[in-house]
Amino acid sequence: AYFCAKVTPSTDATPANSQDIVFTINSPATGLTDKMKDRLVVEAVRGLSFLADQQGQVAPGGTIVYKHTLTNNGNVVEGLVDGTLSVSITHDPATSGFVTSVYVDKDNDGVADPEELVTDLQNLNKWLTATGVPVPADGLSPNESINILVKVEAPSNATAGQADLSIITVTPTGDLNGTVAPTAVTVTDKTTVNIGQVRLEKLQALDADCNGAEEGNFGTSTLQAKPGACIIYQIKA
Repeated sequence: AYFCAKVTPSTDATPANSQDIVFTINSPATGLTDKMKDRLVVEAVRGLSFLADQQGQVAPGGTIVYKHTLTNNGNVVEGLVDGTLSVSITHDPATSGFVTSVYVDKDNDGVADPEELVTDLQNLNKWLTATGVPVPADGLSPNESINILVKVEAPSNATAGQADLSIITVTPTGDLNGTVAPTAVTVTDKTTVNIGQVRLEKLQALDADCNGAEEGNFGTSTLQAKPGACIIYQIKA
């Protein structure tokens, strides 16, 4: 008799889920039995996505913040070891005078907080400690996404119509579970100088007891309020 055993790992399986699978056959009539053990190895898969390209307008000397999402599409943790996940910033044209900064939005409030500024572009790992929902962990876990905020400042002497392309590249390096690093991922933000522009920005904060005072910082993240609670909206022009 011939038997075929089809074994399918779960869609979120990691190399740590590799295991032995034992098949046993026995004869009730004679009591004879035999076993066979197969080793199932879940291969390491690595891949990142970085979305999406943005564009906006600023006045001379003004700033704008673009929001991007960096996702680990693989089944191994990226960025656990210092220097294995870096970010670089390039400008086109390089002599435009625009200044670009990168922030890891760890509290997901949509605000580029000073403590979230990536000061060591060659080591994004430092800003990935205790991230992740619902269980915080170091590095970028499988299927985990983080928000990357890109802040672009135009030079004060910029002229109308002057444009800048800020190209942000995230580069994984090193081998994980014997698997080489995936291809670097990039986003490109186009910022155009427009003299005399007007822009509206809406922020929100929870006011659970409706006393007129916000609880926490104003931000752009989604809020949930129970019946009888309030949400304060802040409009900036």
